Amino acid sequence: MTTSLQSYPRTGPVDNTEEYRRIYQITINQGAFNSTASSTASGGVTPKTYRDFGGTLPSSTNNSLRLARGGLRYRKMIEQLSLYTNCKVLRVSSDSSEAANTQITTLTLNVEFENATYIPTTATSIDGSTVINTREAVIQGLVYTALATSFTERMEYYDTTDNDPSANTVLRGDTFADVTATAVIAGMPGEILEAITVTRIVNADKFRDDEISSGGLE
Repeated sequence: MTTSLQSYPRTGPVDNTEEYRRIYQITINQGAFNSTASSTASGGVTPKTYRDFGGTLPSSTNNSLRLARGGLRYRKMIEQLSLYTNCKVLRVSSDSSEAANTQITTLTLNVEFENATYIPTTATSIDGSTVINTREAVIQGLVYTALATSFTERMEYYDTTDNDPSANTVLRGDTFADVTATAVIAGMPGEILEAITVTRIVNADKFRDDEISSGGLE
């Protein structure tokens, strides 16, 4: 059935009217996250790799692995955010202090969900004690899962280790290997959850809630 919201290009009607598209801003305050470079809990969450700092390379392999862990968590966060509906990251910003040898402290991203009605409005809280009843809280829980779960995957990092077979020093440089990332704060799920803020950007909606068809968003 067609609706008044459908578009009709020359190639034919488009099924996706975007009436249920919603954009949420997600901010992660990472100041309390583990930043010890040798720890599998370090790295926070970041889309950046060692290649993204204007040619400045990590001064140690541990610093580079820390960045790789942040990238692994970012990948897992996007996977989680796509759990219920397709999503697209529209904008990403991090604090200016993030560097090859300095862990990120704040990450903000605007995420567009193709059909927000697929995201539940009720779920059980992380500790199982209460029921949450907003999409913002459900999205917060998805991000939490990426930050509080252990993952091991093949990642790229910069290895500063010098090899010396036959007295010929060779810098290994770019390396792909299994990297493990654990919870950003061990044993403190509540603190991780409190570091995540989710807000719907109402002004970015293509249609107001009162303009969409019946049976739409609550």
